[in-house]
Amino acid sequence: SEKNNLDKDRTRLEVAREEQNNAFSEKELELEEANERLASLETDLQQAHEIIKDHEDTINDRNDELATRVSPEETKKLQDVLEERDNDIKLKETKLHEVYEKLNTMDAKTSEYLQIIDDLNTELASTVSEKNNLDEDRKKNEADREEQNNA
Repeated sequence: SEKNNLDKDRTRLEVAREEQNNAFSEKELELEEANERLASLETDLQQAHEIIKDHEDTINDRNDELATRVSPEETKKLQDVLEERDNDIKLKETKLHEVYEKLNTMDAKTSEYLQIIDDLNTELASTVSEKNNLDEDRKKNEADREEQNNA
């Protein structure tokens, strides 16, 4: 009966360890995917900054060119269009920063989950060690009892 209980405990511990390992693997995959998305977003942000810089240079060149050929009304219209585009760019940058913040939060949560899994694995290892010690004590007691019965 005690052996059955120990076998059941061992089985439960093995199942718990397997579940923890699966959860750990899932969290590692999520972290890897989040890191890949973050790297992609960083590349996109760098490209966006380069495009913005190119547009600003082009706009400045055109403004200089147009200033000598365009009426004040047309200049005002162009300035309004440029301002609208500038606002769109700022909005997109704001959204991109929000995505970065969300990814950083996900990364922190994943680290937290990984720490919990490490703690559970440590606890499981300790429990298995205790169980093994109890098994050894039980075997020793049985051997002592058998020796006493034979004597």
